[in-house]
Amino acid sequence: MEGREADFAAWESLWDRIDTFASALSRSKATNVNAAALRRAARNLVQSYFGEARIALQRLGTSEEHLHDFDVEMQRLIGLSTGLNSRVSYQKTLRALKSRRKQIETGLEFLIGAEVQTTATTAPLASGRIEAAILKTLQTMLPNAAKSYEQVLVDLQEKSRKSYRGTAAELREAVRELLDHLAPDSEVMKAPGFKLEEGLDGPSMKQKVRFILRARRSTDPARQTAENAVQHLDDNIASLGRSVYTRGSVDVHTGRSREEILNFKMYADAVLGELLEIHKTPSSEQ
Repeated sequence: MEGREADFAAWESLWDRIDTFASALSRSKATNVNAAALRRAARNLVQSYFGEARIALQRLGTSEEHLHDFDVEMQRLIGLSTGLNSRVSYQKTLRALKSRRKQIETGLEFLIGAEVQTTATTAPLASGRIEAAILKTLQTMLPNAAKSYEQVLVDLQEKSRKSYRGTAAELREAVRELLDHLAPDSEVMKAPGFKLEEGLDGPSMKQKVRFILRARRSTDPARQTAENAVQHLDDNIASLGRSVYTRGSVDVHTGRSREEILNFKMYADAVLGELLEIHKTPSSEQ
């Protein structure tokens, strides 16, 4: 019972954080959420879900269908936090999360009292529906990128791992290889108005995302969210690599913590999901 009670507590704790964030958001008078503290709170909230509450819900027996719906809204929230987006768009996402909460808790009512046996050794490699869809699509399209993404999933299941620096590199490589496949340098550089960013001799990851989504006629907010997410990913993982050579601290040489890599992965999954059009995949195919 202690394990199940802890899992229910993790779910309730998430909603305490969501309610706190919603209250802080309602107190804001700005049209756009510019405050760094609010955007950081949104990211921390999403990390809490994927790092704790979602795993607890899996142990409690929540269906992947219901988790997928909640995952999509959480991915949308992390996307909003990467740029200066409207307060209304945050509130709309929070309302959607509350709607999904009803679905999940209705399912849990039927599971209370049932024995659920889930261990780390029997958990699937891709524990989330979005992860599984990303991996499956990459395996078909780009086997090498799929191997990098799969290695990330393996590494993150090893909680006693000493370094995650290589994990960060694999994550960045999976995104970069997909971008190179969908947006070759030569094609991006021929696009109207293209201009190299300072210090680069080829298109940046952000420019490639823009090229792909413009070609698909994606909406401006969708493009901006994906561009911001890939920029965050590229800047932070690149700085991690540079810091190994410019700083001598033990912390750098042992690599980033698992929590930081999970944060990177949220951005990567948002970009990969958008580029691979994961959210448009019919549920029957999952």
